Formats: sequence, C-alpha cells, structure tokens
Amino acid sequence: MDKVVYNLKIDELKAMEYGLKRSDVTSQIQMMLRGVPVATFPRENSMDYTVRVWLPQKQIEDFNTILNTLIVTPKGKIPLNKIASLDSKKEPSIITRRDGLNYTLEVYANREKGAISHIMANLEEQLETVSIDPRVEMTQIGEQKQFKSSAKRMIGAIIVNNAILLIHFALEKMKEGWNRRDAMLESIKIRTRPVLMTAFAVSVGMLPVAQGSAIGLERLAPLGAVAIGGLVVGTLMTLIFIPIGFILGGGEDGIKEE
Repeated sequence: MDKVVYNLKIDELKAMEYGLKRSDVTSQIQMMLRGVPVATFPRENSMDYTVRVWLPQKQIEDFNTILNTLIVTPKGKIPLNKIASLDSKKEPSIITRRDGLNYTLEVYANREKGAISHIMANLEEQLETVSIDPRVEMTQIGEQKQFKSSAKRMIGAIIVNNAILLIHFALEKMKEGWNRRDAMLESIKIRTRPVLMTAFAVSVGMLPVAQGSAIGLERLAPLGAVAIGGLVVGTLMTLIFIPIGFILGGGEDGIKEE
C-alpha cells in the first residue's frame, strides 16, 4: 500500500524575520506530532513509566490545525502558517526492482474455485480495453509461471529422450553395416514401444492435475490438460520428424566390418 508523505515547506527568509532557524521550527513541530516526555513515575521492580504528551490523532491529520498551531519565537508566538506551508503526496512504501534497474509493481490476487489459467485469461482480455504506457511491460509470475516453465522443460526432456533412443539405436545399426534409412526404420520398430510407454507414464502422472483432483493444484487443471496434450502431440511428432531429419541428414552410411 502507498503511504502518505507530508512535506513542510519553510520560508527561511520569513523565519529569519522572527529569529527562527529551520531546526527551531521542525523541533517544535516534532514535539506536537511525535510527542514529548513530560514526566515519569516509578514502577516497582521494573522500568519507570514515561508520560508523553502529543496532539490527538484527528488534529495531527488536519492540515489547518497544524498550520494554525502557535510556535514560539524570540518575538513572541506566531501561527505556523506565517512562515510555512504544508502539502502531501503518495509514495510507495516499498520499491522493488528487476535486474537492479527497472521498477516493478506486483499485483497480487487470491482465488476461490476458478482455475488460475481461466482467471489470467479473463484478466488479459480485460487489459485489452485498458490503455497502458508502452514503456510498461507486464509479465505473469507465481504458480502459473512456475507451472508453465516446468511443463515446457518436461515436454522438452521427453522429446530429447525420444531422439536419443531412436538415434542411438540407429547409429548402432549403422555400425553393423546398415544404411541410414533401414537403420532408422529398424529403430522405429524396436524403440517405439518404450517411447510411447514413457509418454504414457508421464501423461498418467499428470492426470490428477488435469482433472483438478490434485489437492492444492485444482486451479492448475487447464494447464495440466495443455501439458498432457503437448506431451502426446510432441511424442507423436517426434516419431515422425526425428526419423525424417535423420534419414535426410546425409552423411556416410555405416560400413560393414570385414
């Protein structure tokens, strides 16, 4: 939450006419706003109580009361507004930065039952109707960002493992004298089952998230469904494009060992 900052502007020339320095004015204002100890009384076997006096909160928050307050000068008492004015402005209570350069403003929200992906989709739709300074960049953080990142890494690792399984087996066959095309076709025949089993196992593990039955992850159900879909499609595409790329990649075929 932003905080309200009050600025006391002292006219030093007028203050000097009354024999006041800036420190004289601020010290008297501090006594009214922060209070000043006026007495103490003892407490048995403990520290003494201090009696502090200051203005009531309503008067502290009232500009007119403060500006009409009499302050002591060598020439007598005068109202504060004779030598000073008071204004206020809002400032952030906490300033955060990204990469030590750009200012950031984090907007937090809580949800009850709606999926977080649906909520963010609705937010993005509403933001299209809002005019935002082009220098302002908006990014999503929190659980949704982490989940998306994890899903991308997971899908990318499955794809990598599939490629390793297919290509490694094909290279082994090429060392035995098979040509590139036949080696890859044989690799597809042998390695398709473990590739599909791996994709199936990961997809089954993601089902509780996609169904919204995973405790604490109900709001990530739509993202779980997207992750499973991407995993399945990615696996099938891998079984098509990896072999095609390998076969068309060129290079010398394996040579039979004499």
